[in-house]
Amino acid sequence: EESGADIVGLQEVSRGWVINGSTDMAQWLSQRLDMPYYFGPTEGQLWGNMLLSRYPIIQADHDALPDESLLLRRGYLIADINTGQQILQVAVTHLHHRQDGSDIRQEQTADLLPN
Repeated sequence: EESGADIVGLQEVSRGWVINGSTDMAQWLSQRLDMPYYFGPTEGQLWGNMLLSRYPIIQADHDALPDESLLLRRGYLIADINTGQQILQVAVTHLHHRQDGSDIRQEQTADLLPN
């Protein structure tokens, strides 16, 4: 709140999981910050990445990243935001986190980049 950020990207946003008191964090944050959002689920509809923006989100898409063996899938979202001066493309990613997972992160990053 204090940062005054116009665009915020978040990972590990839950939407009603019992482990966090069944709170829909996407909805709660959106209301608290008075910012519209796009949610990109990666594990059912209850877990994923989120983009909040004071500017209009004119287009957005999301997908899971490779490696189905992870307990909770990782993913990304990409959105076009109209700042009023330009269209800004923003990406939010959640890559594999383990120190020994560099091969997986490289595969996940390659999946994001155009050929």
